[in-house]
Amino acid sequence: MKSIYSLKGRNLFKEVYQKGRRTQGTGIRIYTLKYNKSAYVKPGNGIQSLNKTKNVKIAIALTKSFGKAYIRNKTKRRIRAICTQLFDDFKDGFFIIIRIDSDFKDLVYE
Repeated sequence: MKSIYSLKGRNLFKEVYQKGRRTQGTGIRIYTLKYNKSAYVKPGNGIQSLNKTKNVKIAIALTKSFGKAYIRNKTKRRIRAICTQLFDDFKDGFFIIIRIDSDFKDLVYE
C-alpha cells in the first residue's frame, strides 16, 4: 500500500472515531467515514494528481499492549497485504481506520 493512501493527523483520527461508522468482527474493528474530497486536499496537490489516484485513506491502529514490536509489525504487514489485495474493491472518498484487538493473534492469515 502506497504512502499516499495512509491516513495521517490526530484531528482526522478523532473525526473518524467520532463521526464514522463502526463495524466489528473477531479481533478487528473498522471505522469508516465518507468525506468531501475538496475539504482534505493539501495546498500543493493539483487537480491532475487527484484524478490519477484513488481518494481513499487507510490507517492501521494497534496498541503497545498487543505484543512486542515484531508481533505488531507482522500484524501490520498482514493487514497491509490484505488491503492491497482488496484495494480495487474500496469505494472512492473514504477514510478507513482498522483497529486491531488482541483476539486477532489467534486468527490465521489464510
